[in-house]
Amino acid sequence: MSRGGGIVGLVAALVLVAGCTGAERAEPAAPVAFDGEVVTADDGGGVAELTVPGSGRYPGRTRIAVQALVVDGPVMELRVAFTPLGGAGADPDERVPLDAMLDREPLVGDVTSLVQHEVLDDWHTDVVRAETVEGRPVLYQAWFAAPEVRVESLDVVMGPEGPTFRDVPVTYR
Repeated sequence: MSRGGGIVGLVAALVLVAGCTGAERAEPAAPVAFDGEVVTADDGGGVAELTVPGSGRYPGRTRIAVQALVVDGPVMELRVAFTPLGGAGADPDERVPLDAMLDREPLVGDVTSLVQHEVLDDWHTDVVRAETVEGRPVLYQAWFAAPEVRVESLDVVMGPEGPTFRDVPVTYR
């Protein structure tokens, strides 16, 4: 496959898998081939999960499930499933956009040593276009620079007023 074909495959994969924002992206240092893996929220489960009342603009309860972090070369992927569960003030027939349940981009790091990783430029699910209905999970994905040293776990902080998931396992491809 030519280099241009590899880049096209990568962009197509990100659009299909992550709900790309449509913004132009800088070309990655090395082309990455799409390996055929299609990622879904499955049942909305994860290695760490909890239910929060009134998350973001969504008035109902939301289950947040963080999946294991995956390091693949120079990048680390975060996957979080958000499931609107309904409740007071929530319309059970209304589509719920992801940004109504997620106040801001999550941070990944180590709260003890104060090491922090931020989302790479626009390499995350389009939180305005990604939506779901009550009881069905929607997947948020974001890519960060991989840790400089091998770590077994990191913390995921869901915004200044959101929960912090401590010791989320890190896996390596």
